Amino acid sequence: MNKIGILGAGAWPLAVASFFKKRNQDCIIWFHESDASVATTRKTCYLQGYSVPQELEFTSSYKDVFDQCDLIIQFIPIQFLRKTIEEFKPFFDPARHKLVSTTKGVEVDSELFPSEIMKEVLGVSEFSCLFFDSKAIDLIEEKVGQSLLIAGHSHEVLQVLHKLFYSPALNIELSLDVAGVQVLMSFKYYFVILKKYLKNPSLSDLAKKSILNKSSRDMFTLVTRFGGQSATMFNLLSGLSDFYIDMHADSPINITGKALPDGSSAKNLDFVMFEQAHSLLGLVSKARHSGVVLESEPLIRDYYKSLSIL
Repeated sequence: MNKIGILGAGAWPLAVASFFKKRNQDCIIWFHESDASVATTRKTCYLQGYSVPQELEFTSSYKDVFDQCDLIIQFIPIQFLRKTIEEFKPFFDPARHKLVSTTKGVEVDSELFPSEIMKEVLGVSEFSCLFFDSKAIDLIEEKVGQSLLIAGHSHEVLQVLHKLFYSPALNIELSLDVAGVQVLMSFKYYFVILKKYLKNPSLSDLAKKSILNKSSRDMFTLVTRFGGQSATMFNLLSGLSDFYIDMHADSPINITGKALPDGSSAKNLDFVMFEQAHSLLGLVSKARHSGVVLESEPLIRDYYKSLSIL
C-alpha cells in the first residue's frame, strides 16, 4: 500500500503511526504548528517514556500528504474539524482519496456530526471512522485486550482498515452503522463527566444506578433517533470500560486516553473536559431539535457550568 496520511501529531496519531511503522507500513504525519516540536524532538508529554521512531516522516504541508497518500486518517478535534477540512479541500480528490475519521462529538454551532461536516464541506457521502477502546500507549505496546470499532459505508475500505490494524492484541469489530457509531463516539465523553458524580461518597448506590440507567437509555434513544441500529448499543461496553479505567487510574487520564504530565494535570484536564462538555451540549441541542429531551441533560449542563467558571 502507498503511504498512509495521518493528520495530527498528538498521542493517538503518533501511536497509530508507530503501530504502522512496526509493520513496515510507511506514513506521513501532518502536524499543526503548535505540535512542531514533536517533529524535531520525537517526543510528546502525552506519551511519557516513549520516543517516536526516527523513521517517521513529518510535514506541515497538506499538499505533501494528499500528493503521496490515497488513504488519510484524521485525528482532528471536533472544534477544529471544519477549519481543517476547508484548508485541505484544495488538495482533496474525491475520486482518489479515502478519508477516515477519529473525531468524536458534535460541532456546537451547526449541530453536525463529523460525517455531516465532511459532506457539507467536501460533498462526499462515503464516510469511515475508527473508535478505539484503549489508551494510546497500549496500542504502541500492543497490550492484549484492546478493542477497535471500525465503521463505514464501504465494505472495501472496512477490509483495508481491518488489514492495516490487524493484531492479536486488538479485538476488531466492523460495522456499517455509521450513524449509530457516531452517536456512541459523541456520547462517550459523558462517561468522564459521570466520574465526578459517581465518586461522590455521599451518593447512594441506588442513585448511582439511576444515573447509569439514565445514561444507557439516552444512548439507546440517540442511536435509534439518528438512524442507527439498536444492535450498536452493545458497544456501550466500550464506553463503560474506558470509564472504569478512568475511575481507577493512578494518574489523571483524559477521555482520549492520554496520561497527563505531572504538575499540569488539573489545568490540562479541566481544559480538555471543558471542550468535550461543550461538544456534549451540541449533542444535547441536536437531540432537542429532533424532538428528544435527554434524561442526562441536567447533569451535562451542570457539569459544563461548573467548568466554564474555572
